[in-house]
Amino acid sequence: MDVAEWLRKLGLEQYEPTFRANEIDAQVLPSLTAEDLKDLGVGLVGHRRRLLDAIASLAGSPSLTLPRLRGREGWGSKQNAGS
Repeated sequence: MDVAEWLRKLGLEQYEPTFRANEIDAQVLPSLTAEDLKDLGVGLVGHRRRLLDAIASLAGSPSLTLPRLRGREGWGSKQNAGS
């Protein structure tokens, strides 16, 4: 699962760098809580609610049963110059 693409589809791409920096991948994503999202800097309640609803809808998704992603896998093909 490409977490960056998932965030873009939700219209929440501004959180991509934070999710990447905190290694939020397909394995970690389903266990995120509202408190986790606050810790990640998702300050707006509406954004947290959208993320939590989207996470809940992923439950049982085959894309979340992939082996643990390593490194920058799951973050699309774009590479940041500073990474």
